[in-house]
Amino acid sequence: RKTRQTLSKLLNRRVSSIRILVEWSFGCLKRDFGILSKPSKLQLFANNPTTVMRLAVLLGNFRCCSRGEQINEYFHTLPPTFARYIEGEVD
Repeated sequence: RKTRQTLSKLLNRRVSSIRILVEWSFGCLKRDFGILSKPSKLQLFANNPTTVMRLAVLLGNFRCCSRGEQINEYFHTLPPTFARYIEGEVD
């Protein structure tokens, strides 16, 4: 029983840190690309929401490569270089 509780606590801690990462990532995207905060501007037929989101993520990742983000500080990591990011060599 104790082992199950210990494993459950460990899993919850790991999932929590991933949730924080995802929430901060979306927060940064919404902060930097206002169109993502206004669903009415993402008109389904005028703009392709998938393309807009992919472009926002790509540009956000480029910016992270150039200066880092709060996420890097929280997880004690360095952002990848542009070359590593483009080559897909991101840890």
